[in-house]
Amino acid sequence: MKKLFIFLAAIVVAYLIYDNFVKKHEVIHVEGELVRIKEAASLEAPGITPRSFGYAEGTAKNMTDEVVKNIVINYMIDRQISSTTIPQLNPNEEVKFKTNQVMIRVMEPPFYLESVKYEE
Repeated sequence: MKKLFIFLAAIVVAYLIYDNFVKKHEVIHVEGELVRIKEAASLEAPGITPRSFGYAEGTAKNMTDEVVKNIVINYMIDRQISSTTIPQLNPNEEVKFKTNQVMIRVMEPPFYLESVKYEE
C-alpha cells in the first residue's frame, strides 16, 4: 500500500512539473468565424458568374500579464492564406480583427486557424 501511495504521489508531482514548467500556455486566444460575400450579378451580362470572397473576423485576447507586440494571425481559407496584423495587445486586452479577403471557389470552403505568431 505504501508503494502505491508513493507511486501516485510521483505521478501527481510529475504532472504538476509538466503543467507549470514544460507545457506552453496560451498567450493569445483567437476566436474567429468565416464571412462569405458574393459579388452582385449583372443582368446585362448573364454569362458572367459572380465571384465569391471570404475572410475571417473575430476577436483576439492577450491571456498574459505582459504586452505582446506584432501579432500576425493567419487563417487558411480554401487553401489560401488570409492574414491580419495587430500591432500591440496590452495585458488582458481583447480586440476585434478582420483578415484580408480571398477568392473562394465554393460557398462552404475549408476554413481553419493556421497560426498565431508574435514577438517574444
